[in-house]
This record gives sequence, C-alpha cells and structure tokens, in this order.
Amino acid sequence: MTVRVRFTRDAVGDRERLEKFLAERNTTAAKRAMDAIADAVGQLSAYPRSGVDLGNGIYRRVVRFGTAGYELRYRLDGGDVIVVRVLKIADPADGARSRHGISRCGTVGDGLAIAP
Repeated sequence: MTVRVRFTRDAVGDRERLEKFLAERNTTAAKRAMDAIADAVGQLSAYPRSGVDLGNGIYRRVVRFGTAGYELRYRLDGGDVIVVRVLKIADPADGARSRHGISRCGTVGDGLAIAP
C-alpha cells in the first residue's frame, strides 16, 4: 500500500533553489538530480518508515547523487508522508559546508502538493 507524499512550503522552496542552482551550471545534472530525488520520494510513498528516525517524529532519507547527495527530512502525519526539507549534503572536501555537514540548498521533484 502506498501513502500520499506532501511537501511543506520550505521543502518546495528548497527544491526550487536547488534546481535553479544546478540548472545554471548544468541542465543535464539538474534533471538527473531531480529524477533521483523524485525516485526517493516514490520509495517513501511505498515505504514511509524507510528513513532513519532522528527523533521528535522526524525521519531522514539520503539520496545519493554525485560525490555527495541530498537529504529528505520528513515526518509521518496519519497516512501521509510530509517532506519538511530537502537539503544538499555537502561534499566533505567542500570547505563551505555547515557544522553538520549539510548545506542549506536543496529540493524535491515536480507536481508537488504543499502540506498545510
């Protein structure tokens, strides 16, 4: 049984920033990245508890892409998965990473439903 996946406004904003950033540099890579994220979202629909439980009702799903990847942060709400953030995981060789190893530009595929 699959569940509905919805996105907060923050997650939608993350996706738009990430896609724009990548597309300005390499449109093919941007499409591949969005496809990889969309695939992960589809897997969450089928397996909502497949991410790592971070506590406080938040889960983490890593999307491998290139030398680093992306991270979907989500919560479960009844029968729905609510993606709250989509973050770029910084490459360890990148000196611009945050103290948690995650940069704050990220996003998720097309046809998004915004969670209230």
